[in-house]
Amino acid sequence: MTPEQRLQVWQEAQTALDQQDFANAEPRFSALVQADEQDYAAQVNWGACMIRMGRLADAELQTRLAIANGHRTSLMFQRMAQLLLALDRPVAERLAFARAFVEMLPDDPAAYVALAFAFRAEGDFAMSRKAWLRVLDKDPDHLLAAWAVFQYPESIVPADAAAETAYLNQFDAGLAAFANRRFPEDGSLPRRALDALESTVPFHLAYQPGAHAERMAAYAKQLRRLALAAGLRDRPALSRAPRSKPRVVVFSAHLHLHSVSRVWRELLIESSKHCELIAVHASTISDGSTDIWRAHSSQFIRGMRNTGQWSVTLHQLDPDVLIFLDIGMEPGSAALASIRHAPRQYVTWAHPLTSGHLQIDGFLSSDAAEPADASANYVEPLVRLPGLASSYRFPKVLPAPAPIPASDGEINIACVQIGYKLSPDQDATWAALLDLDPRIHLHFTPNLVPRGAAKLRARIDAALGPERSQRVHWHPVMMFDDYLAHISRQQLIIDTEHYSGGLTSADALSLGVPVVTIEGDTLRARQTAAMLRLLDVPELIAPNRAGLLGVVQQLLSDPEAHAALRQRLAATRPRLADFRHAVPAIRALLAGRIRSLN
Repeated sequence: MTPEQRLQVWQEAQTALDQQDFANAEPRFSALVQADEQDYAAQVNWGACMIRMGRLADAELQTRLAIANGHRTSLMFQRMAQLLLALDRPVAERLAFARAFVEMLPDDPAAYVALAFAFRAEGDFAMSRKAWLRVLDKDPDHLLAAWAVFQYPESIVPADAAAETAYLNQFDAGLAAFANRRFPEDGSLPRRALDALESTVPFHLAYQPGAHAERMAAYAKQLRRLALAAGLRDRPALSRAPRSKPRVVVFSAHLHLHSVSRVWRELLIESSKHCELIAVHASTISDGSTDIWRAHSSQFIRGMRNTGQWSVTLHQLDPDVLIFLDIGMEPGSAALASIRHAPRQYVTWAHPLTSGHLQIDGFLSSDAAEPADASANYVEPLVRLPGLASSYRFPKVLPAPAPIPASDGEINIACVQIGYKLSPDQDATWAALLDLDPRIHLHFTPNLVPRGAAKLRARIDAALGPERSQRVHWHPVMMFDDYLAHISRQQLIIDTEHYSGGLTSADALSLGVPVVTIEGDTLRARQTAAMLRLLDVPELIAPNRAGLLGVVQQLLSDPEAHAALRQRLAATRPRLADFRHAVPAIRALLAGRIRSLN
């Protein structure tokens, strides 16, 4: 390629890039790089085009080659770290790259940002926090680090109640400090604010005792501050004529085969039959669940975009009603919910903690699972839908549950909740449970990253002592059919205190396996109890830990009563999948005939 040709190709590529015509810009930058691998600007722009076109794997390869060819700049290292994250590469690979980044550019705050994210993915929250503090040492005005540094606890599972309290104190102090922080008044603010918005979400607050309404309101205020700084804007007042059918947009990063979609998909699809339903899936995952959403929506939009781009998409869709299936599972939905994109915006109980947002007009919840005074637990108006407010579907295969064994047989009891829910104050309950009968074997399926599972096991083993620990079994993540078979092998399921089961309890009960629970004072501590009342087995609801042990002992000592209980569960289990009573209420809400059902 002659210098003249190179100049012409460069000009054509740059013009296409300026016009965001990435399909035409990409091959031209590619040609420039093939002609001269040392052309740094062409390397940078070539990778940027591939990223904007969604060709992340190609961009990863190109970035690796650019670094190998000597372009060891902060921008290239940052891009590589972000691509490894976006492509969900193994945590060990991400951590090794982040360490290489730090070694290559030890004075670059971006290197420690990459290291903080990699440690967080590994489940080493303490080292992640240290990396964030290093960022702030090098750049006290680093907005992303200031936002992320306080949001994760010291450990993925708390060592004791004091650790839980320390995390809440850390969160409150960090949030207060961020609220007092002055944002930079320069052209870098929108990018910095967007980086912070997309960095983290207070997921672990949902696994701390309490409702956290005041705490989440303060958090949401700062989230909106960041969103506005990033350039997101509220929907302007429109004067268009009313539509013949309300346009309902459902937004989530979890429309695939995920618990969020499992509990709400059929209920919302049925309730939206008289509306124009648009499903927006902020993910590239496609499976049987996304196929169902696609088949019942007038539009199905999916992909990876940043928060600002998704905000533009939502404004362009111009919904009458916007429903966030979950707020708090990932950063995008939490940030978008701080902005007014529709006249009416709702969130469901799929993540059972208030969003804190004043821009959310209703929290769609289960009347059966909420306490009488539940409104105090939410910043949003509480919408109490009849029944369980879910569209549970039975597994295709229902293995037969195990009976109480003969006097010399092994008794299997399981807790099938994720490890986050196994709070330290329950450790004594597991010890007392094992002491009821030497035949009892206790099974856990923590479903955590290896570091988290190891910490949880070490804590519970220490609480139980070596003799009891020999009767405790730790299981890895299972495929769905294996998980159902595991449940069916149990004589009983023990629910977690403070954070009850949702789908896991429904799965166990649909298999006829009794679930024993302690009813708490928030939605996320009462869902199992609501199911048990619906199935006419309230005797499985205990008032406290001593009562739980009493229920377990009674069932284990009376095999005939245990068998009769299973027969009752088999007879009443269709009620778990009956969501007919909630449909009229949601339809009225979507049509605007009512604002809330409190």
